[in-house]
Amino acid sequence: MTWLDAELARNPEPVPPRIPTRYASARFPGIPVTHPLHKLIWEYLTEFYEYANKGIAPVLLGPTGEYKTYAAAVVAGTVGQRVETEFVSVPDTFTLLELDRFSADTRERLQRLMRVPFLVLDDFFWPKQGSWSSETLQAVLAARFGECRPTLITGNLELPVGKEFESLSSQYSPLLARRLRDAGGPFVALLDVAQSG
Repeated sequence: MTWLDAELARNPEPVPPRIPTRYASARFPGIPVTHPLHKLIWEYLTEFYEYANKGIAPVLLGPTGEYKTYAAAVVAGTVGQRVETEFVSVPDTFTLLELDRFSADTRERLQRLMRVPFLVLDDFFWPKQGSWSSETLQAVLAARFGECRPTLITGNLELPVGKEFESLSSQYSPLLARRLRDAGGPFVALLDVAQSG
C-alpha cells in the first residue's frame, strides 16, 4: 500500500481546499487549448495517482500573466475532491507566519504544510532570498521532497531559454534547482511569452 492509498483510506471525503476567491471557479476548460499548460495539466490530472505517489507535481515558472495560478487552482480543485489539499499564496501566508514566527500556532501551521498530502505553493519565489520566509519555505519543500509529498509550485521568473536550471542554480541554489526539477518530473513548465502567445 502506498502512502497515497493509505491517505485515501484514512480520509475518503476530504474537505475541499480553500482556493483564493479570484480563482475559486477555475476549471480545466478555462486554460486555452493553444496554451502549453493545457496539455501539461491534462496529462498530470490523468496520471495523478501514478505521479503523486512519487512526490511529483507540476512546477510552473515564467512571467506574470501566463495562467500559472489559474492552472494551479484547476489542479487543486480537481485533486482536492479526492485528496486533502492546501492552496497557499506564499506572499500572504508567509508574511503572516513571519510576523508570528515564535508562536505555537506558526509551528503547527508549518508542520501541517509539511504533512498535507497535496500542497500548492503559489508565487514561490516571492520571499527575499536569505529571509526567514525564504529559509522556512525551503525547509517545508525539503521535508515534503523527502517524504514524496507532491508540491505544485508556481513562480514568476523569466529564465533564459535553454539555461533555465543553470540560472535557477546560480540565482538561488543548486539544491533548490535540482529539487524543483526532480519534484516536477515531466511536468516542469518553463514558460515565456512567445510560447503561449
